[in-house]
Amino acid sequence: MNQRDNDHLEHGGRDTAHPAYEDALAGGAIGSEGPGAPHRYRALVIAGIGLLVLVLGMVISYSGAFGQPTPNHLPIAVAGSPTAIVHLEQQDELDVTVVKDAAAVRRSVLDRNTVGGLVFPVTSGPVTTVIASGASKTTALAVTKVGTAVAAKAHTTAIVTDVAPLPSADPAGTLEFYVVLFLGIGASLGATLFGRILGTVDTARGFVERGLVLLVFTGLLSAGAAWWENIVLGGITHEPWQVFGLLWLYTLAVGGAVTGVAAVLGSFASVGLIILLVVFGNSSSGGPVGTGMQDNFFQGIALLFPQGAALDGLRSVEYFDGVAAGWPIARLAIWAVAGGLLALVAMAVRAAREARRRRPAHIGAHAMPRGTTAVGQLDASPAAPPTVPSISAAR
Repeated sequence: MNQRDNDHLEHGGRDTAHPAYEDALAGGAIGSEGPGAPHRYRALVIAGIGLLVLVLGMVISYSGAFGQPTPNHLPIAVAGSPTAIVHLEQQDELDVTVVKDAAAVRRSVLDRNTVGGLVFPVTSGPVTTVIASGASKTTALAVTKVGTAVAAKAHTTAIVTDVAPLPSADPAGTLEFYVVLFLGIGASLGATLFGRILGTVDTARGFVERGLVLLVFTGLLSAGAAWWENIVLGGITHEPWQVFGLLWLYTLAVGGAVTGVAAVLGSFASVGLIILLVVFGNSSSGGPVGTGMQDNFFQGIALLFPQGAALDGLRSVEYFDGVAAGWPIARLAIWAVAGGLLALVAMAVRAAREARRRRPAHIGAHAMPRGTTAVGQLDASPAAPPTVPSISAAR
């Protein structure tokens, strides 16, 4: 075996010695756009339709999710006057949980069982509204509006208590959402690019290599985002290391899922997954408005995507001392593990397929009669010269 064959095997069977190998990723020489696709018009139509679906899907999805936020089964805790409580329970847009007193209302919000709460005076006094702006500024405003309306109807005043206020560096409460949005895109594109550069995960060495690349890339990506959010913007109020760890798990979950789907179903399937993540994953996360302010469709698909888990986990860590962060972390871990398992399954299937392909040739080589090669050809080795008896033996 010559040096070129050795290089061929070392790189998983890919012919890296081909003169145009380095240019294959870009489609041609680095200084040009390349020769174009073999069937350029068909490819042009497919690419154009794909881009139209992606962009219009984002416009429709994001405007539908965030354009007109309205309470939809918004969970709130209430205590106090039974008459006021009965009135709230008749409102379909609210999910009312009756608790013992004002302390129980506050605890329900801090435990993230509800997004807000109302304490009604039994005889006279103000209506106290308990909100948590850190969970969602829009949701907090919606709860405040409910409390103000009840106070106005009772001809009394309203007091607002924010148990999880936003930092001055992020008064709108959108920083976490944008971090989740762009890190998800970065992890998806990174996983796709690494797949094009390193090739399909078809060996144990390739699996370990891809895993290490994803770990390093997503770690650096998450560290950069956490550093910018904490040091530059001052938007992280508590536990920056926990924020970094959760972002790392999130980006690894997205990158691992894209890698696993590409290994099993190919590049087109991984691109489809990325489109689903961008179009529906971000919009169903609740974003700046909160899932309680979205319609039934987005609330129904929220658990299917990692963005909502990352956003809930970030807000739990930053504003609620990590309360209720376990379930979001578990969801992200499921995505990360599932991606790795898909890559392992694809690697095992390819190894089994390669073993079946080689087995007949291996068995046939032992079954061939003498004088033939492994492919059934006559042995072309030169025959031994005939033995000539000596003169003395003839006598």
